Amino acid sequence: MNANDSIDIRKFTNSISQTSIQLSTSSAITIPDMPALSTPLHQLVIDIPFLKKLANSMERWTETLRLIIGREMKRVPGNALPMGEIDFWKDRVANIRSLWEQMNAPEVLHIKEVIQVAENGEWKFDDGTTGGDEEGGIKDLASRAVGGGAILGNLNSAISELGKLWVEASDNVKFLSTLERHFRILGTGTLKSVQVSNLVMK
Repeated sequence: MNANDSIDIRKFTNSISQTSIQLSTSSAITIPDMPALSTPLHQLVIDIPFLKKLANSMERWTETLRLIIGREMKRVPGNALPMGEIDFWKDRVANIRSLWEQMNAPEVLHIKEVIQVAENGEWKFDDGTTGGDEEGGIKDLASRAVGGGAILGNLNSAISELGKLWVEASDNVKFLSTLERHFRILGTGTLKSVQVSNLVMK
């Protein structure tokens, strides 16, 4: 077995592993059924069982995000060749793309808005009153149902970490893609092709 065969085997094995990861993250987030986006927020935040359902979903999202972020932070390039670096960043983009898009979907943003309103109590009843602030009142119960700020805060923190990974990976892929042809030549080309590539780069 020559060096190129060994590289191809590692690439194939890594490809299988990455496909498995991408399949697992593509459906990692389950979004609960929501009323129409046009439904007034104050009608949603007085439904305590519904708020608890949303809060439970958000806690699961946070756990999933942290799991995937931790897994990505532990990954290293599959080999020390130049193409190993670009494949690493391409894989990262593929691994977190679906999750990043889900976290920015209108449904998720709406759920976060409902939780935010339930936390701060800045809403009115149908008659325009702002009662229910007393301990044990509806606003107090709503705030408690969504963790009093901790659940949304934890999710936003995890989303921020995921966003940093996404921006870094996307920027690196964009930059390294301009060098990909030369990387491939360095990894598999002959001495003559490498020399020609160097002349082109100059």
